[in-house]
Amino acid sequence: MNEIIDVMVKRRSIRHYLAKQISNDDLNCILTAGLYAANGGNLQHPRFIAVQDPEILSNLVKTVREELMIQEIKEGQYKNKSIKAAQASEDYNFLFHAPTLIIVISDRSWGNSMADSASCLQNMQLAAYSLELGACWVNQLHWLTDTPSIRKIVEGLGMSPEEDIYGSMAVGCPANPLPSPPARKEGRIIIHR
Repeated sequence: MNEIIDVMVKRRSIRHYLAKQISNDDLNCILTAGLYAANGGNLQHPRFIAVQDPEILSNLVKTVREELMIQEIKEGQYKNKSIKAAQASEDYNFLFHAPTLIIVISDRSWGNSMADSASCLQNMQLAAYSLELGACWVNQLHWLTDTPSIRKIVEGLGMSPEEDIYGSMAVGCPANPLPSPPARKEGRIIIHR
């Protein structure tokens, strides 16, 4: 197996981090990998906001918890798990205490913003793993992109009123050894030759 495919197969979402901050070189490498992600028409709409300031991160964690606590549980929604966790514990931290957050924003009028942003996030997660760092895609800011309290914070960090949050990721040094990938489910590939 070549090195790139090996990284794709072995990367795991990490939810336990050391308090140690990642290096500037590693952050720049991760962000560069995001800039070179595939995107519709090579229009390069997604932009990244990297946050390492502990005060800003703490404010985001607090605000996300407050907003999730008042969300309604709806059958079949993935965010129900986060809503329940926020309601159950004052210690709920959507970043899993990671020291770095990367927010991907893009023009809400561009119909390919979600696909382009997802491509950027995938590249950045693979880059983080290749640098022996941990990363985890976190959806909470995307779910709350229309919430005034979240918009106020993220616009203060550089998002324009014409942009939305399409995804974000926690990044840091893993606190535990990486787990092995679980077996893949059968029946997910169909080939016609």
